[in-house]
Amino acid sequence: MRNLSSLPVSTTIRANWKEVLSVTTVAAALCLWNDAEAAAAALSLGPDAVAFAKSLPELSLPGLPFTVSSASLSLLLVFRTNKAYERWWEARCIWGAIINTCRDIVRQSLVRMDPQDMALKAEVTRLVSAFPRSLIYHVGERTDISNLVLEKKYRKILTDEETDKLLKCTHKPMTVTGMLADAVHRAKLPVIDEMKIDQDITKFSDYYGMCERIFKTPIPLSYTRLTSRFLSIWLLTLPLALYAAITPHWLIIPITAIIAFFIFGIEEIAFQIEEPFSALAMNAMADGIDASIFEALELEKKDPFTFKPRDGADAQPQKFAAFFSKPAAPPREAGVAIEAEPELAAASTVVKNVEGRFRFAASAAPAQDGLPGLPHQPRPDGAQED
Repeated sequence: MRNLSSLPVSTTIRANWKEVLSVTTVAAALCLWNDAEAAAAALSLGPDAVAFAKSLPELSLPGLPFTVSSASLSLLLVFRTNKAYERWWEARCIWGAIINTCRDIVRQSLVRMDPQDMALKAEVTRLVSAFPRSLIYHVGERTDISNLVLEKKYRKILTDEETDKLLKCTHKPMTVTGMLADAVHRAKLPVIDEMKIDQDITKFSDYYGMCERIFKTPIPLSYTRLTSRFLSIWLLTLPLALYAAITPHWLIIPITAIIAFFIFGIEEIAFQIEEPFSALAMNAMADGIDASIFEALELEKKDPFTFKPRDGADAQPQKFAAFFSKPAAPPREAGVAIEAEPELAAASTVVKNVEGRFRFAASAAPAQDGLPGLPHQPRPDGAQED
């Protein structure tokens, strides 16, 4: 009952009331035309009016054309609705990935950057918050109101210098990613740590590229127009087929109105979700990002992370320096052998012993289980081994 009680405030009815009213008007006019004789007699308009109404031809159509064409109309509606839903779902998946990436960039920045660089951590957090706001504006309608809303949101989270820089640029999401990369570079992190954060920043470029592809590539206009024209003609002529099949005839008026409401509603749903960025709650998702990342920043200010790589990137320069600082080996004189290091000498002895044992076992192994033993290979010069 809740769904039925919300019909008067339905957005589908408000979007299609003109089309539904047109089909209902055609059905009412058809009833008055075909039942003019009975109407004239009921209103006592006189014998002349009754005779004129009786002379009017009856307007009707067989139901077979509508039965045959309904399959094609259904295919067109289903295809358009499915494609529109695929676009909406793809946009929702992209925004889900944006939410995760924003939180991951802030998490890595808070952990990997020096605890003393709190101003730099706050800058990264502000710029991460500015990315979804910039993307919402980038894939939305550009109006004076949207410009004012964007500036208000920028000034709420960014500094005046950062706000002025973003307001002057055309491609705001790309500018934010560049500012983020610069902030991470100024942190002077180890190479591995900086690469990890930069990989997430690079994902931002993929995300706004995917959104641009959806935003700038709508469903072909010729397809949507064909579907709309086919549907309009089909519904406007439907009362002609229902007139002979329904008694009393005046019932075709509410029946046609209900059919028109639902079928036009299917087309309206496809039209609404075809442009997913106007149907998704992107501002609510951006608010959720802000709540989580700024909360993490406040916790970091109260209790900073003290993450240090364990025998990781920080230790590598010292290891390389110690390795290359070893004194060079003295030059070898003619006829004088240089004594090998003890480790190398021991390893060479072990290898020689293993090699000798293997050769002995291969030459002496008899045939087993019908398999021949390993043949003894003589030396190329004909000399026998010891």
